[in-house]
Amino acid sequence: MKNSLLILFTVLAVSKGQFISGGASTAISTYPFAAALVTNLGSGAFQYACGGSVLTTTAVLSAASCFYNDDGLNDASWWQVRLGSSNVNSGGSLHQILQIIPHEDFNRLTLDNNLAVLRTSGIVLQPGVVELARIAGGAFQFQKNQRVWVVGWGSSRENLAGELHHVQTFAIDQDVCTVRYNDFGFGITDNMVCVGWLDVGVHGQCPEGGAGSSLVVDNIVVGVYSWTQGCATLRYPNINTRLSPYWRWIVSVATAPLA
Repeated sequence: MKNSLLILFTVLAVSKGQFISGGASTAISTYPFAAALVTNLGSGAFQYACGGSVLTTTAVLSAASCFYNDDGLNDASWWQVRLGSSNVNSGGSLHQILQIIPHEDFNRLTLDNNLAVLRTSGIVLQPGVVELARIAGGAFQFQKNQRVWVVGWGSSRENLAGELHHVQTFAIDQDVCTVRYNDFGFGITDNMVCVGWLDVGVHGQCPEGGAGSSLVVDNIVVGVYSWTQGCATLRYPNINTRLSPYWRWIVSVATAPLA
């Protein structure tokens, strides 16, 4: 069914600014679920702001933190999603966001539960161009040092055109990540997973424009990028929201009738 959400229930044994660091450009056919979210913040031209993943023909997954400003939750009319293109600025198709649904327990200070489902309409699936993401089910668990791919849009230094980018990183031990972020009192919760090249840096996700982009294992979206202290630094790994604890919520919101 075109509007079906693809969930993985098995455990995998595995295997503006700067949005993603290191890695290489890639084609949309490699990640046809990749979405580029653009906004005009209420007026003017639309510009790229966050990443996302296509869930159904009427739903896109991203990070809740993308859609707030000092006045609270943005109006949905401020946002559009570009699909089916390797470039954030052109090609593919644009769809108006109709509704922004952040997780009810999202905390803007701690960034816990940092997920949102965006409702839209008119998404037409096309093999290798626009496809539904497969997302991790409740049984998925990260393995220490597991290889993972971060998917996003190229950095201003390395990729001026804003092309789709991917880079391999590694799952970081939760205790190690917790200790590192205790440097300035940021708490790592069980709903988060840290990835990166620990004590190497260079390769990874970046907070300006990277939020909402996908963390991928074997072509399955297992996390959504939330935040990092700095951009692909040596000391601080990238923080992603794990999808496995939220799969029931994601399915419920993404498949509900449009309001």
